[in-house]
Amino acid sequence: MPAQRLSTFWDDIPWEGISSEGGVKLRNGKKPEKLLRRIIEISTEPHDIVLDFNLGSGTTCAVAHKLGRQYIGIEQLDYDQNDCV
Repeated sequence: MPAQRLSTFWDDIPWEGISSEGGVKLRNGKKPEKLLRRIIEISTEPHDIVLDFNLGSGTTCAVAHKLGRQYIGIEQLDYDQNDCV
């Protein structure tokens, strides 16, 4: 029996052409702000704390900030490029 899609909840979020979204240029691994916004909105309330323990470019914290959430970002790797700072 072939698999059937359960929902189209995520279909309106584009993955292409987002490399410079938010002024941060990354070739791979970047998540769309619209996707992160939806996840944060459905899983938190204003003034909740969002923890991003793979900070990278800081997109999750940036979206949390725009949504009025508090946030903590942790990055363990020693990056020289594409840091959130």
